Amino acid sequence: MRNNAGLYHALKGMEVIQYQDVIGDALQSIIASRKDTDGVEYYGLLTHAIYDAECLPHAHALFQGSYGLADTPEVHQAVQTARRKCARSAMRILTESAKHSVAQCPNTAYLLLKEIGLWWRDTQDEAEAVCMLECLRDIGRDLPTYGNYVGEKWDRVLREVTDSRFPRARIIEHLKKLTFRLPSVAHYRFPVKDSDETMARILALAWLRNQEMQKFADEIHILEPIRQASSAAHDLLVNSIQRIADLETAVGKLIKLVSEIDLGKSGLAVAQRNLSFTYPSDGKVFITSSLRVDENMSLKGVDKAVKTDFESIKYHVSKWQHEHGQYLVRIRVDAFLREATIPLSFHDSKSSGESSGYKRWIGQSV
Repeated sequence: MRNNAGLYHALKGMEVIQYQDVIGDALQSIIASRKDTDGVEYYGLLTHAIYDAECLPHAHALFQGSYGLADTPEVHQAVQTARRKCARSAMRILTESAKHSVAQCPNTAYLLLKEIGLWWRDTQDEAEAVCMLECLRDIGRDLPTYGNYVGEKWDRVLREVTDSRFPRARIIEHLKKLTFRLPSVAHYRFPVKDSDETMARILALAWLRNQEMQKFADEIHILEPIRQASSAAHDLLVNSIQRIADLETAVGKLIKLVSEIDLGKSGLAVAQRNLSFTYPSDGKVFITSSLRVDENMSLKGVDKAVKTDFESIKYHVSKWQHEHGQYLVRIRVDAFLREATIPLSFHDSKSSGESSGYKRWIGQSV
């Protein structure tokens, strides 16, 4: 552990069960100091401390000082208790930390949000699930204050945790708690500004991925007035939403591929990388990658970072299109100084002003 001498001395002589409070307070101080890398490390320490406090009493010796956990109901209960405490600690740290400080620690925020989101999905206690939902809703409403980087992490967590393991009955009950409207295909965007609408759309699409749209619509009665007014309009809406669901499922795979690109492996010192995916229609995807670079990086280095990221994204898009060739993809990569709004350099696959760019949608026949 780096720079943890102070923490070591603070924990010395304490019982394991006391570690989590000390480390949790230290993590809040790190967030207040806007040290994202340290925040990620201390988050790991916090979860280890919580699991140790709950699970070590059930550990049994294996060999030469190694310990393991038996597969017993008591151990399962201890693990569930640890998960609940991790989620509750994440809630407390996020809600008690200043939003402008959290905004500067997007990777730490992602881990804390993911802890809350996973417990929202996995808890067997419906009251606890509602508590997690309301926490995520509250954070969603404050995203304009948290900023784009945390907003991207919030959206990503919602998509990741609402997979096939998310309870279907819970999706319906939680959809009923949200105020939302069905999106128009012509104006479908990612992410939408209203956080409740974003959550509702992600929950609805999670349901769509696992069963027919008609059964979903019948259960929450959202399409009945349209069905009564016009069967043709009803069928059009059902088909449109199904196409959006198909696109969302396909793009989920692409997001995973593109998010795993590590420019650091190319020796490029990029401070932050922010991805967004927009759907101009249900047949097109627009990927935007915004790179934040330090002032001491040369313009040549900035251009290299932009083009390396562009080519990496294009490579993954091309692989993805082997399975999803019906979708056209546009890529744009911008590089900014840390606080600037005008890019130093850009590369766009549909830009007549960028001679080395690709002047068409990738996948479109010439």
